Parts: sequence; structure tokens; C-alpha cells
Amino acid sequence: LEVEVNLDETDVARVAVGQKVQVSLDAFPGVELAGEVTYIAPMAQTQVGVVLYPVTIRLTPADPSTSSGQALPLRAGMTADVTIAVASKEDALIVPLRAVHTERERAYVYRLVGGQIEQVEVTLGMMTDTEVEITSGLAEGDVVSVVAAPTQDSTGQGFGPRGIFGRGD
Repeated sequence: LEVEVNLDETDVARVAVGQKVQVSLDAFPGVELAGEVTYIAPMAQTQVGVVLYPVTIRLTPADPSTSSGQALPLRAGMTADVTIAVASKEDALIVPLRAVHTERERAYVYRLVGGQIEQVEVTLGMMTDTEVEITSGLAEGDVVSVVAAPTQDSTGQGFGPRGIFGRGD
């Protein structure tokens, strides 16, 4: 079985035939299927001013089933969410992106040490829309503050950022 998707021109340059893919279908919540990119069209299509490249993904195995072994009744035209891993790293230390703030082109996090919060300069690595790799400045098990957006009370007075603590591992 194959899944056909259209990739934006800004994403297609990071995708290659043979890359591993995760596929989930709206019709089967909680079921994740594996796949592999088998074809990237050499010519783009334009839809509503957006340049897209057709990409074909072959599901592996070809006849997917649930974890209990029951065959999935897949149908043409089903909606699929596709995640193509364009980069990955083993044993990476990641934190939520919103835990990182920048000042004068340097990145910092707030770390909890002995009941006190301290600002720590960190070096950033790979990044997604929600998480970022920390290559130096933190260690596994460090507790960092995830800063929420400032809020206002009914008088319009602002409150400072509030921290929600999460582990940096």
C-alpha cells in the first residue's frame, strides 16, 4: 500500500528516497504505521500559489495490521498524517522550546538548583517546532523552568512570567 502526499518546496529539499516515515490515519486513532519514501516527483505542482512536490510513501509491511494482528480495512482517499524524520540524534538532551529565551544572540534557560532559580547559558542544537536540543550548558536530570506568557489582572496590571518546572531529559 502507498500513501501520496504533497510536500512544500521548503521541505522537499530535506527529504530523500529511502527515508523512514511514520503514518497515522484519522480513521484509526492510536495506530501508527511505518513507511518509507519511495518517490519524489522531479516537477512541482502549484496549488493556490503554493509550490508542492508529490511524494510517494510505501507502507511497511504492505498489509498493515493492528498490534493484535487484525488487518486494517484501509481505503483509498483516507486522511493521513505523515511524519518524515529529516534528522535524528541518539541520546540528545531536549527541552521545550518555550523554556529557552535569547538575549543579545545568546540562548539561556532557567535552571532550578537547591531551591533557587539561576539563568544558565546553553548551546542549541537540532530544533523542532516545539523542542530544542541542548548541546552544552545542561545535564540530564537538570530541572528547567518553562516560562508562560505574562498575564494581566482585571486592573490591567501585569504579572511576571510564571514557571512550570519540567525535566531536561
